[in-house]
Amino acid sequence: MGTGSNRKTDSKTRNSSRQTGGQTHEERTDFSCGRRIWIEPLNIMVTIIAAVGRNRALGKDNDLIWHLPADLRRFKSLTRGHHVIMGRKTFESLGKPLPKRTNIIVSRNSDYEAPGCVVVSSLEEALKEAQSDPNPYILGGAEIYKQALPICDRMDLTWVHEDFEADAFFPDFDQSE
Repeated sequence: MGTGSNRKTDSKTRNSSRQTGGQTHEERTDFSCGRRIWIEPLNIMVTIIAAVGRNRALGKDNDLIWHLPADLRRFKSLTRGHHVIMGRKTFESLGKPLPKRTNIIVSRNSDYEAPGCVVVSSLEEALKEAQSDPNPYILGGAEIYKQALPICDRMDLTWVHEDFEADAFFPDFDQSE
């Protein structure tokens, strides 16, 4: 998508992969949130990207609760070269900035420092920092997803077909939008 485009993504796609031997089943859904955000002077397409358990689980104890190598490769390929926006706890769970991306960390702590990253105090500030990228990605965690849901243009979710014990959950949303 080029800068200033008014194109809206309406497509819905589902990809499933089933494995045997008690392995986790996964399905990828890509669909539009049906909302636009305008940040002067650019019109950007904000994409939420996440892997979500059947019970909307995201993680536990500030860590992922599954390991999906194919999904991780896909995540890297989609986000490489883009601005990625995440909360402080998500960043700390990674341990370092994601390479070949502009890492933007949202933290309420005005003294927070993350070498190699841009640190801001709100999602709105993060989106202003990302306005040079026509397609910034929201990486989480749960609170950042909740704040981004009303303004995102697209969601790229990998549905993991199991219920997980978790302490962080993806927010409810209307899948028909």
